[in-house]
Amino acid sequence: MIGIVGHSRGGGIAIIKAREDGRIKAVAGWSTVAYFNRYTDGQRKRWREKGFVDLPSVNPLSIFRLSTALLDDLEQNKERLNISRAVEQLHKPLLLIHGTADLPVPIAEVKKLYDISDKTMTEFLSLEGAGHMYGARHPYKKESPTMTHVLELTSLWFHKHL
Repeated sequence: MIGIVGHSRGGGIAIIKAREDGRIKAVAGWSTVAYFNRYTDGQRKRWREKGFVDLPSVNPLSIFRLSTALLDDLEQNKERLNISRAVEQLHKPLLLIHGTADLPVPIAEVKKLYDISDKTMTEFLSLEGAGHMYGARHPYKKESPTMTHVLELTSLWFHKHL
């Protein structure tokens, strides 16, 4: 049996893939986004004009440079990349973990996903005071108690559902 985990945008991707792939029997999302197209009309316009956009990274010494291929993908695959629809159609065990102090992805986003999920198969865990990265830093050199807790919760959940 296969279970998958995704963090942030990866949580949305994991949910979509779990809906599409019958081999995947359970999915966990950490700090999961509720939608991928997170950009204003003005941001998308400037992005297209420039040909790329630079986004800050969790590593202060680097940036993410994204080409317009991401915008193209979001537009061309709007239906497939609909995370809310994927949650509604999932019909598999789903674990959602989110910190109350998550700034990049407000907890309200995951609450919307939980609200439309199948409550008989979904568990939502809110971690008081936890941020987007659960205390982990890049590069990962020092253990984070919050991240260790998230890993333990996820492991126990997968053992229960797989």
